[in-house]
Amino acid sequence: MQKNNSNEAFIIDALFGNGLETPICLVFSSRTCLKYLHEALSTRTRMLALDGTFKLNSLGFPMLCATTLDASHKIFPLAFAPSSSECEETITFLLKSLVKGYKFFYNKTLDINYVMTDCAIYMYTSVSQVYPSIKSHLSCFFHVKENQRKRSLAEYRVSKEDRKDILFHLDIMHELVSQEHFKKYWKLFKEYYSEYEDYTTYFENTYINSPLSKWHFFNTEPNTFLTNNCSESLNAMIKRDWTNRERKPFHIFLRTLKDCIFQLSLEKKTFQSEIEANTNLQIAGANLQSKNLFVNFKEYYFLKKKQEEGQVSMSQARRFVNLTYTNLKDFKSDCLNLIVLKFNNSPKSVTCFCNSGFKYGVCVHKVALEIHLELRQKIVLLVPKKKRGRKRKAAPALSRQEDEERLKPSQKRMRERNLPGNVPRVTITLNKKTSQKK
Repeated sequence: MQKNNSNEAFIIDALFGNGLETPICLVFSSRTCLKYLHEALSTRTRMLALDGTFKLNSLGFPMLCATTLDASHKIFPLAFAPSSSECEETITFLLKSLVKGYKFFYNKTLDINYVMTDCAIYMYTSVSQVYPSIKSHLSCFFHVKENQRKRSLAEYRVSKEDRKDILFHLDIMHELVSQEHFKKYWKLFKEYYSEYEDYTTYFENTYINSPLSKWHFFNTEPNTFLTNNCSESLNAMIKRDWTNRERKPFHIFLRTLKDCIFQLSLEKKTFQSEIEANTNLQIAGANLQSKNLFVNFKEYYFLKKKQEEGQVSMSQARRFVNLTYTNLKDFKSDCLNLIVLKFNNSPKSVTCFCNSGFKYGVCVHKVALEIHLELRQKIVLLVPKKKRGRKRKAAPALSRQEDEERLKPSQKRMRERNLPGNVPRVTITLNKKTSQKK
């Protein structure tokens, strides 16, 4: 591994097999990419995303990609691994090579909290082998939903009228606030769709009672991975901008990949560890807090999405927290109409389960509740009082020196009186030409 050029691509490690019984795998990276990994490990989330892409070379070899995100959801590439196949052995080799390269340059162990992959069981096995102390192995919700839309709902003969509703219920289950809320929703869901018992049994065995069950909000922290779209976007960019969607000969593809890593390393991107609420967001939060719309029950706070409808009723808040629902329709209605926030006592923090608040870790509802709980200072916008009467007429912007000399003293005083205070007058001397008669 080279130490002289931080942007030059190099091979961390290589696995040479025959391509049939034993795979082939080459792991490329650069010092800049490993620097991105080092900056990601200094944040509280410490997350990594894995994915593979195909149709890049004439041999049909896939390429495995490891990426990460910062707090503003900018994509940072870490490593690329052209391989003869996407399997447990090549994924394990890629992860071990990342550990090896990071230890070589920084002399530290690679400690990851979250890994996001698509719904492949061999990826879960590989991650468990390399990172046994991982906090959570997340499954991409986009892949979960697309598998139902494209394949599973049709295979289990779900009617076309019910398919759209089932996918909508999956969106609601994805955004639920706790494991208990999900279990209750799933129970009511199975009772409501009892005619599709084969489908609900399949979904329960595949995405609930299995290692691929971590696809909800409550399985992760705010401002972390919710889908694997960062890897998908990077793969699409490589196909669009570097290979022109052509299957190049393998040696030309490796040269193209090396140039791609070099150019990606040249980009001057700063890794943002946290998003702060800007002034406009704090003012909006202060305005929301001044309306006194929050309803508190236990550790949860509630708002209505349509704030003009007023406060949430206490019976509705109790029903949501105590899970006293008897039918799916009421539970669905509350999930769609309520904004739920959770107050964590140690350390004192607020989590908002709206889509933007959980994705970016900050939103107007969270800022408003933090002001309400005195965890954040309130910003007051001072608007100047409107003066009575009409506006003063605008003073002349430019005045000619020869005109000033012709004015009488009284006229000069009148002109100076009409000029606004603290604004210096601009005097420009214009030389008349003989051709300018008018």
